[in-house]
Amino acid sequence: MNKLWLFLPPSWSHKLSFPILKFRGCFWKAKVFKWKPFKWRHLTFQNPLGTSAGLDKSADNIKGWWTYGPGFLEIGTLTVQKQKSNPGPILKRDLKRKALWNHMGFPNAGCNYALSKLKQIKSRSTPIFISIGKNRNTPLDKSSIDYQQLIEKLHPYADAFVINISSPNTKDLRKLFDSDFFEDFLNPIVSFCKKLKKNPPLLLKMSPDLSEDQFLNIIKMSKDKVDGWVICNTTAKHNCPFPAQGGVSGRPLAEKSKHFLTQTVQLLGADKQSKLIISSGGCMTAQDVFDRIQLGADLVQVYSALVFEGPQFFKKVHQAHFS
Repeated sequence: MNKLWLFLPPSWSHKLSFPILKFRGCFWKAKVFKWKPFKWRHLTFQNPLGTSAGLDKSADNIKGWWTYGPGFLEIGTLTVQKQKSNPGPILKRDLKRKALWNHMGFPNAGCNYALSKLKQIKSRSTPIFISIGKNRNTPLDKSSIDYQQLIEKLHPYADAFVINISSPNTKDLRKLFDSDFFEDFLNPIVSFCKKLKKNPPLLLKMSPDLSEDQFLNIIKMSKDKVDGWVICNTTAKHNCPFPAQGGVSGRPLAEKSKHFLTQTVQLLGADKQSKLIISSGGCMTAQDVFDRIQLGADLVQVYSALVFEGPQFFKKVHQAHFS
């Protein structure tokens, strides 16, 4: 009875969450559970557990999410221009495997809309990260311009930006990790940010479908350019009964995510102290969250856990920390 939404089609459950969050944002008080507080540079996190991108794509429900007690939020992924979801099915779930499949492709109301919502937030309960991506019709060799435009408009309201080139749901987006594109893509963004009066940290969201050599090479190449990494996005390589296109999160992603987290921490060594590492993918229980922190993550993000366990997951983890 506590998880009636799981009996509804996933798209219905997804859409029904919006009015609930909006209602809570209007009538509930914000709260942040305090456990394992963490400071990094100018940012303070009352707890290390936050939301992943995709839950609040256009910054519509920031206040609603704050009523559940996360330690930080990530909104987006935002694009310069408004865009719709990819055609066809975009969301499926497998209750037995605790797997979530999506083929959304950065649907959002656009940068200017999100900016208007962020301007309405007068006081912050938690840090707000903004995930940014390119519009699907932007050519790869022009992608960097989209990201710079997003940063230019949104940087006064971002505690950090997450550069998303790892979604499997925008055609050819992951090619930006290739050596033919990566530095030409990233360097102009880094140079642009250095010229801003307020220079928010840049985080790079990694793909779990890179080979281990390519994954670690990207960490090495970006180490002196970005301030941290989100490890990792959804996987297109899985054994779940979902369509071939799209990405899977939830339990099937857990081992990949943990492996690449461990490899990144080992590679960075002492350099990790100045970086921010966020673990995402397959954290479905409180123990999963604690394990990621033990493996070296500074922060942990959840998405699928909120689908299968509900938004009270933040409270459950808080209680488990003190039990």
